[in-house]
Amino acid sequence: MARWQIIFLALSSLLLSSCAYHKFASLPQASERSITSDNLKTLVPIDGRSVKYKTSIDILKNHLTGILVIKQTDTATKHLVFVTELGMRMFDFEIKGDSITPVFVFKALNKPKLIDALCRNFRSILLLEWYGNKAAVRTKNAQEGLYLRSGKRNLFLALNADKQASQLNVFNKRKKESKTVYTNDYSSVHLKQYGWIKLYIELEKVTE
Repeated sequence: MARWQIIFLALSSLLLSSCAYHKFASLPQASERSITSDNLKTLVPIDGRSVKYKTSIDILKNHLTGILVIKQTDTATKHLVFVTELGMRMFDFEIKGDSITPVFVFKALNKPKLIDALCRNFRSILLLEWYGNKAAVRTKNAQEGLYLRSGKRNLFLALNADKQASQLNVFNKRKKESKTVYTNDYSSVHLKQYGWIKLYIELEKVTE
């Protein structure tokens, strides 16, 4: 590809992401709210029950399908375990507070950038950065949304009438990092990561 075409595409991407950031940042602020499981429903049941999702992950040249299990192992710890249809464990991430730490990663996936992308995006999907923090409440056309600043990242979360997340847009400064869409009481979750490294995560809840 010609050098000028590469520059044009980069500038176009930056312009579009900046416009998207402005769309969310310009929403009027109504108040501030401390985020708890009472005003933002969690994906993981707070009673300690595990939840399972049929999962598809596309990152770099890897296409992974299987079952993702999220379970509480003690009062302060959860685990995020992904197993293929053949029963092979691909990764096990430990969740404490708002952090995710890899405990086990299958050798073929054990690459720093890949692990970082998975941990960062599952942290977004599970809304870990929100709980225990104060978020700005913003409204448009009677629909409520929340804004949270987390380091260099700007998070904009749309809510439905049942206090559930419906869409999460994350920006690194003003550059769009990811978009997550939640539907049907978190029974379906789709995340897309933007940028040079593309990542897609699709979760469909398994009901038993």
